[in-house]
Amino acid sequence: MIDDTEAAVHLLAIRKALSNGNAAVMVGSGFSFNAEGGSQLASWDALATAILDDLDPKREKSDTKVPPAEIIQLGEQYARVLTKSGLDELLKRMIPDEKVNPGTLHEQLLQLSWAEIFTTNYDTLLERAAEKIPERAHYTVMCREDIPQSKMLGRRRIVKLHGSFPAQRPFIFTEEDYRTYPTNFAPFVNLVRQALLENIFCLVGFSGDDPNFLHWIGWVRDMLDEHALPIYLFLPKAPTLGYRKLLEARRVTPIVLPLPDQCDPKDYATRYTALFQNLAEPLKPSDSKWGQDFQIFHEPWSYTNNDDEQFARFMEFFPQLRQLRNAYPGWLVAPVTARKNLDRVLRTLPFYLEIDRIARSNSTRYPLLSITLLAHYTWQQDVLLQCFDDKLAHHAIDLIKAQKPPFDASSFAIEAALLKEAGIVSIRQVQVQWRDLVLGLLRWSREELHESIFDELKSILPQAFPGDGWIADEVKHQSILQALYLGDRDIARRLLLDWSVHSSNIYFDVRKAALLTEVGEMDAGLTLGIEALERIRRRRKLYPESARYLSEEAWACLIIRNMLRAKDPFERRRDAKSINQEGGPSQEKMKRRLADLARQDYDVIFEISEIQSELNAEAQPPSKPRNRMTAFDLGRYPAATRIGMSGDLREKIAAAFAWLSLADRVALVPRMGSISFELTSYTQAAWWTQYVDSPQRVLSVAIRTLSTDVLKPADDSEPAHHTGWLSRFQVAETDETLAFQVCERSLRVIERTLSSGDDALQILRFHLEIFSRLVIRIRNVSAVLAFAERIIVLHKSPHIAQWPSVWELLGKSIARCWDALPSSMQDKLVLQIVTITGMPLPQQVHQHYTKDWLQLSPLWRYQTTAPTVDRSSPELTDLITALISKIENAADRDTSTPTGFHDDTRAWEVLFWLDHLGLVLPATRQAIGNILWANSTTWPCIPNYPAEATRAWPSPEGINKEKVFREWILEQSLARFDGPGAMQITDSSTSKHWGFPVNNRLLTAWKASLSGSPWPIQDMVRGLNILKQWWEDEWASIVTDIPRIHELAEAVIDRMDDFDVILATGLPAGWETSSLIELSIKGWIKEVVNASKPFAAHFWRLRLHLALEANDGAEFGRIQQELSDCFLDASMPDSTFIAAHVIEDWLTVDHYPKVQCPDLLLGVLCGIVATRRMPSLIWALHLLVKIARNQAQWVTERMFQMIELGLDALVTELSYQGRSPGSDIPDTDVPILRFNCARLALAFIDGDAKHSASVLSKWADQTQNDPLPEMRFIEERQRA
Repeated sequence: MIDDTEAAVHLLAIRKALSNGNAAVMVGSGFSFNAEGGSQLASWDALATAILDDLDPKREKSDTKVPPAEIIQLGEQYARVLTKSGLDELLKRMIPDEKVNPGTLHEQLLQLSWAEIFTTNYDTLLERAAEKIPERAHYTVMCREDIPQSKMLGRRRIVKLHGSFPAQRPFIFTEEDYRTYPTNFAPFVNLVRQALLENIFCLVGFSGDDPNFLHWIGWVRDMLDEHALPIYLFLPKAPTLGYRKLLEARRVTPIVLPLPDQCDPKDYATRYTALFQNLAEPLKPSDSKWGQDFQIFHEPWSYTNNDDEQFARFMEFFPQLRQLRNAYPGWLVAPVTARKNLDRVLRTLPFYLEIDRIARSNSTRYPLLSITLLAHYTWQQDVLLQCFDDKLAHHAIDLIKAQKPPFDASSFAIEAALLKEAGIVSIRQVQVQWRDLVLGLLRWSREELHESIFDELKSILPQAFPGDGWIADEVKHQSILQALYLGDRDIARRLLLDWSVHSSNIYFDVRKAALLTEVGEMDAGLTLGIEALERIRRRRKLYPESARYLSEEAWACLIIRNMLRAKDPFERRRDAKSINQEGGPSQEKMKRRLADLARQDYDVIFEISEIQSELNAEAQPPSKPRNRMTAFDLGRYPAATRIGMSGDLREKIAAAFAWLSLADRVALVPRMGSISFELTSYTQAAWWTQYVDSPQRVLSVAIRTLSTDVLKPADDSEPAHHTGWLSRFQVAETDETLAFQVCERSLRVIERTLSSGDDALQILRFHLEIFSRLVIRIRNVSAVLAFAERIIVLHKSPHIAQWPSVWELLGKSIARCWDALPSSMQDKLVLQIVTITGMPLPQQVHQHYTKDWLQLSPLWRYQTTAPTVDRSSPELTDLITALISKIENAADRDTSTPTGFHDDTRAWEVLFWLDHLGLVLPATRQAIGNILWANSTTWPCIPNYPAEATRAWPSPEGINKEKVFREWILEQSLARFDGPGAMQITDSSTSKHWGFPVNNRLLTAWKASLSGSPWPIQDMVRGLNILKQWWEDEWASIVTDIPRIHELAEAVIDRMDDFDVILATGLPAGWETSSLIELSIKGWIKEVVNASKPFAAHFWRLRLHLALEANDGAEFGRIQQELSDCFLDASMPDSTFIAAHVIEDWLTVDHYPKVQCPDLLLGVLCGIVATRRMPSLIWALHLLVKIARNQAQWVTERMFQMIELGLDALVTELSYQGRSPGSDIPDTDVPILRFNCARLALAFIDGDAKHSASVLSKWADQTQNDPLPEMRFIEERQRA
């Protein structure tokens, strides 16, 4: 019996031998069964049976096993009877080498550091497995001539002692083969004997009964006796007493294969895996333990603000930090354990040692030492994946400008003693420290987008180190990254194509390869990346213990796996066999190699996941430094004061910087071709750095990722970093200079991309969106006008037809430029916009995109004053004439239905806009109206416009257009809910189909008609019968399904709100008692009001009209209460929206009586303003604007005092500068709130002088230099 302790001792001895390079292995046929398909290989018993069957076909079958010694006699007989060639063919048939493949155990075996590998097997499993081992180069020795060649090449040998398939004969098998082996194969005999003399020997899958082997080990015993090195035989179970004694006589030590817990003893694959894992364990701790036991020792100190004392204390332990740096293993990226070890060491430093202060106070006295200290700080931050401190960076820049190589001996001599303490003993070492510091500052200036500093440092380095390839490559790499973060992808592409890596740092080629794929050069990038990986592997073989090359290979494998995934996203859907048959690198091969490297403590997937887990950890954004909390005991509210940011937030921000540094260093690019990688990590990291870093850097990350998803409106159901970037609030906070720079750069990118013809849709979409947002931040109206004219020129580009997907964004860009201009500057664009609006669109463009060509509807909201364009100018007249010609040519087409998209739709859009601007002369307006009515016997509809749009144009003389419009409406039917819709929903219980959105065009037309003139009561009754018919047809089904279908409930509320407008506006006073309205209609109205109430349809307009008409104070009070509840209850946003429009209609529509003041409602609105209650504050301010302009007499002095109180507080709370964190008012609501506050102040200023206060002037003053145009031009637009 062999106990575990004894086995552990022997295994340790083998590990030591492997570590020392004096362990050899002999692999026998038993190990080949672990191959893929190894069950097809014949055992010795099966081989003996096959020989016997051929020699004696009529023999009786027997289960008796043939001893190994007899098998070689049988082989001899076979060769004598059926020839040696026949025996060879039998062996090849019984051992089908071509049908089996090396298994993972073969790779694990070869990954161990054997000095020599011997095998008596004929198969080629070992040499094929060796091809998959990139760490070591192998050479297969099959004949005597191979022996010296293998030595000269310096490769590890796989020695085939008994021949090799397919044709390396003889296959040693017969008695005669063994007898003549010492003579015929003397070099092999000597090779094995030499190996036995020099190495411990391990027998794997080898019985040790081979005659040749017995002779060889006997010879060693004879030569060395007790000095012979151990021979270990691995067995599946403990040997019997007799067999053990026999092994002892042969000086062979048996070791039973490890048996892991719950492992079947016959599961040899698992047991061999356990064995190889044991043997692979290093004798010394891995590099990942770097710094783990490092301690900084110093005397306990008290705080001192004396510069000299602080410096002396720092120099006391700096040599220890230098020692830690010198022991750094050289990883490309330090593993997370190593980073934590270093962070732990640095945390043990006294917190009161201020490195910034020490560097500043000694830079004049000891400039060279200060350079050394700052260079160490640079290294430290690089290892931690953290950025350079901004204040320290600016100080360091001043220092390196003042102190440049070459340093003279006299300066060095002055500081020699201190420099020696810091580990610097030569001027050359100082120059290296200066170089490292400048490179760190170069990276910092690139990250922070300090372009002028970056350019200056970029020129300093080559001057100080001319011809240094590594510096040239680092500068080029940082320049390319800078171009990508600035959005200049075409410049980055040009720099990449011009970049020839000069240094010996192969990983620069990996970076170049990854960056090439990011700018669209997929094939070139993948080819270069694969070549670089192979070169790293070759370098790794020269330095097998190098942490640097293992680290570089691991990261390179990950980058190339990403490249392969981008090149062939569907590889994983194909089977592994077909992928392997293709040869070359594959995602699966990279994945396996990454797993191999992970077992060697180079797990890059784990490193990424660790940073991402820290990045995904929960942390609250900065909040108020002092908060009051509610204690358990009633009436107790203890206060908590926080100094600085929370620990969770600090760690999250550190993880954010770590991700950004890691991604740049290893070239983990966000996009390769059309495939994105780790975009969420990029955007999340940038989002959290905003709390400590500049807006430039945050925006630069978004620019590099080209992620348009983050620019979507903020979605509360998503994490904060997923959406809501560059909101109107953030644009307002953006520095105007930065906004101009980004707009200029983005527009240049757009112009170059459109003219290049490259497939760059994502680039165009992103930069157009960025431009269209930031352009409103620019107060220099001349610059905005120039931008608008450049966008207009882009519409005229011959390349624009290739990009119909971006037409809508181009139009949005013009609209936002228009928004950022005063009326006087808008006038300069009118004719230019009209010109491009009427441009003929390319025939090949799909009709779906034609509606996106420069929509003018967004421009309506930004123009409220009449332009100064000459309405009779020839240019404008010609344009309008051409537009009229277009619609006239289309007049013979049927326009009775407002559907379909026709060429003249664009002409109508321009005419509507020009008419809105007041640029269409009355005679021309009449001519347009005449064309509309020329061929129509009923109401003429304008293509792709709602039916009521026709009302904007005059009708021919003698036609009462309002009456014709009413008749047209009364000929229609109200669309059913179960009709067609873009979205179909089926209730599972009733199988009823509902189509959304619901068609309410008839109701919209009816409301528009009522706004023009009242309807005769007979027409109202006819119209109500149409609504009643729909109600009777569908309401019962709606009531059944509405509790289960949210969309149906929303559609009901919308339709009932339209009903409410029509009933309140269209029914005449006293309709309840009018004999002209049928009783059935009156009853139906009451039924509608009562039946829809449970579904949040309140019919406030109708009820309000009736209450005011009847002077019903109780009902008036109930309505006020209900409306107030909507504003006070934040859980009813939909009802609040409707309630606000009800109040607005009451205030602005003449049909409603206004004899009573809604004191309760007004008090609630004023209270909301005074308390700044969100989210109703937005609506409260808006409605108070309407009240101030339409019913100012309702506002009492007490109410105004409440408004004044709120407005005064909001001046500070809504400020873009110094806004307190943790405010109850969301940032995204600040622009609309500021706008409404200013509107309210101006409404009171313009109104009765009864209400005046300094706060009104404050808000009026706010408009003068506000960063957003709605405030800057509010007086021009609101008072027009």
